[in-house]
Amino acid sequence: CTVESKKDATPWRFITRDQAMQMCARSGKRLPTSAEWYALSLGMANVEAVCNVSQKSISKTGALAECKSPSGAYDLVGNVWEWVSDDVINGIHNATPVPGTGFVSQIDANGMATVVADAPSDLFDKDYFWSRTDGAYGMIRGGYYDSGTDGGVYTVHADTPPTTSGTGIGFRCIK
Repeated sequence: CTVESKKDATPWRFITRDQAMQMCARSGKRLPTSAEWYALSLGMANVEAVCNVSQKSISKTGALAECKSPSGAYDLVGNVWEWVSDDVINGIHNATPVPGTGFVSQIDANGMATVVADAPSDLFDKDYFWSRTDGAYGMIRGGYYDSGTDGGVYTVHADTPPTTSGTGIGFRCIK
């Protein structure tokens, strides 16, 4: 997949996953899968210090120039949560059970938590994973401007109804 980040733009917010999918389709693009989102974020370092996870308000895309992935994407972590196209149905993601809610302590090759713990792990940047075992949920990744240490490359909210919209939820389109 390829990504294009437009510097100095205000991220779209207050958008449900379906609305985000429609907006991407109108431009000939689509939402990334969770695995694609993770692949785009690989190589980002020191995100708590360089990304908008503790500023208490949204910023323009690329305002924090060091919060850029090696693939060229600004603000994958922080600023706004980003919808991905994946679902978690009754605690299952891609035919694999997801762990309960907790600090990420082990991941699979696609950056999805497979084990969580009660205490934060420096190996996974103290990132957090949210999930539920009953119902159908969408997934948002990365954290937002008020996530603090919970926002990061391994941070996943896998208990978000796909009809959710809010000030801290946005999206990114890919080809």
